[in-house]
Amino acid sequence: MATLPIVFAALALIVSDVATRDVRAGTMASLRSIPRLRESYVWWKLGSTCLLSLLFCAGAILRTIPRGSFAVAALLGGIFFVAASATALGLTTSNPKTFIVGFLTFWYVVVNDRGAHPLWDFAGFYGRATPATLALFASLSVLAVIAALIVYRSSLTKE
Repeated sequence: MATLPIVFAALALIVSDVATRDVRAGTMASLRSIPRLRESYVWWKLGSTCLLSLLFCAGAILRTIPRGSFAVAALLGGIFFVAASATALGLTTSNPKTFIVGFLTFWYVVVNDRGAHPLWDFAGFYGRATPATLALFASLSVLAVIAALIVYRSSLTKE
């Protein structure tokens, strides 16, 4: 699907601000006063980013279904990778530009590789992703979420 890389570039720009806007808007004190939200803030932000990503990519998901379940799994894994990375980098740096620069640099490498190496086909752009590719990016996504949890919880203990 030739439009899929463009969809992911736009997705990166859209979700980059989800994890950082509360700090910029000065609403963190209010949010941390809400029962149970203070402890589950990372999960709340990750869920918000995933939901926004799935809604934005709904058309791409529907267009990928005829290509088979592995193609859909690759696309959903790529969406989760973007959401987890945006959340982790946003919460750890409090700056959406960190994710935008990092992801768009990665995206540039993926697009210019044009599927020559299955390792770079993280979302099935070129249909070359392998189970090892999906496992690698799923692991990186989980590690990003764990890093965000650690950084966020350490910031809570400093207060």
